[in-house]
This record gives sequence, structure tokens and C-alpha cells, in this order.
Amino acid sequence: MRNRAQIYWFGFIFSCIVHFGLLLLCLLFSLGIVNPESLGITNYLLDYTGRLTTIVVINSLLLTLYFKKKYYKDLNRVLIVFLLNVIFFLDTLGNFWGWYDINGIFAVLWFDDFVHFVAPLLISIGIYRYLVNIKQYSKGISLVLASSISFGITALWEIYEYWSDRLFSTQMLKGGIDDTMIDLSVGLLGIFVFYFVFGLLLKKREDN
Repeated sequence: MRNRAQIYWFGFIFSCIVHFGLLLLCLLFSLGIVNPESLGITNYLLDYTGRLTTIVVINSLLLTLYFKKKYYKDLNRVLIVFLLNVIFFLDTLGNFWGWYDINGIFAVLWFDDFVHFVAPLLISIGIYRYLVNIKQYSKGISLVLASSISFGITALWEIYEYWSDRLFSTQMLKGGIDDTMIDLSVGLLGIFVFYFVFGLLLKKREDN
């Protein structure tokens, strides 16, 4: 149990270091000191400096909280922050190295679709673990709440993408309304996978 917590914690620390380093690179790019293309990073990354700054701020606050409260010793809390940073890391790969523009993964789906499927799934797992193991809610209620909250976050993200493009000239909605509907559908699929897999595991344990 302790080894698993350490692995998740080190994964979180690694993500913090990577995002902080990329933020410093953005500063160097904006000053013209470093050419982003020389590092294989796309030019439009500066449009996402604000989002990267937000990630760094969130992780800095989490680091402070986890050290102060010694949450880094708690497997459930460390797993939650690790899952959050997996999502951050996937988004960073998409924006900074242009993976969102890849036509397909194994010629089947876009990286964007993959992220929109995985993110709600991980969010659901994180919320479920928090409700069950930290707040001591029943597993059935936690399953429903985790799924509902995750879909709400997914919908809010699509609203954020729309206004980000309108206000900050980002390129998040490349396919217009079709892109939004596909993202919501794929996200809902991820939540369904969580709900039914965890639901089956819960039912199996109750039967035993």
C-alpha cells in the first residue's frame, strides 16, 4: 500500500516538474531566446500559456496542501492528485507537441477523442475514491454522484473550449458543433465504462 502511494506521489512530482519547466520554456519562447520548433514543440503553444500557468498554480497549491497536511502518506488522496495530473499531462502532450492534430491513433481515433474518453473516466474514479474512502459515502451513492459530477465537468469543459476560442483565439473547437457533440459523446462513453465496470465490481462483491 505504501509503495503504491509513493509511486503515485512521484508521478505527481514528475508532472509538477514537467509543467513548471514548460512554463519557463514559454517565457523563453515569448522573449525570442529559444525557438520552440527546435524542440519539436508547436508554435501555437503560447496561446495555451494561460492554461499551463493555471496547471502550475493548481499543482503548487496541491503540493503545499499535501506537505502541510501530510496527505502524501494517504494512498487515496495521492491517487486522486495523480489521476488529475495524468489528465494535465495528456492535455499538455496534445497542446505542446501537436498531438491533438494527429489524424488517428492506430488509424482508429483522434488523440483528442482519446483524451475526452479517458479524462471523464479518470475524474469519475478519483471522485468515487474520494467519496467512498475519504467522505465515507455508500458505494452505490458514490457511483451515481461520481458519474454525474464527471459529466457536469465534461460539459463545463466544452463551454470553456468555446469561450476560449472566442475570447483568446485558441484553436480548441476545430470542428465546430460536431466537435463539441463528439467530445461530449466520447466523454459520456468513458463515464458509462466507469459506471458499469465499477457497478459490476460492486455487485460482484455484494454477491460474495
